[in-house]
Amino acid sequence: MKNSQTARYYCVISDEMFEKVRTECLPAFNANNSAGAGALIVTAFVRDVSGYGGGGEPANELENGWGIYDLGLANENLILKAEEMGLGTLVMGIRDGEKLRRFLQIPENETVVSVIAVGYAAAAAKMPARKSLEDVAVFL
Repeated sequence: MKNSQTARYYCVISDEMFEKVRTECLPAFNANNSAGAGALIVTAFVRDVSGYGGGGEPANELENGWGIYDLGLANENLILKAEEMGLGTLVMGIRDGEKLRRFLQIPENETVVSVIAVGYAAAAAKMPARKSLEDVAVFL
């Protein structure tokens, strides 16, 4: 289905839930890196909609890959807007999806994908060297 808008955002802003999610749903290195953020945004998408026809059949072999793709596009817009507003973000894919589902009451028909910490950066990020164009593109 086109323009199905399956992205879902669970915004963790209360101090109590922030600490619970940060310390119980993230590994230690992500919990440490997200300490002091203003919010944690848990991202998910509704399965079996994006990339599926009206009869529930997959449009192609990607099936729910389209839901993840669409969510990634929406997440990038969120991250770019945060940057425009002077905020830093940290996207964390290593998380305990089932605990997040329970703590935030995320429905079973949604796939938990990532947690995005949003806030004022405490330090500049250390980025790996960019790959060359030849490493990522094929010219025919």
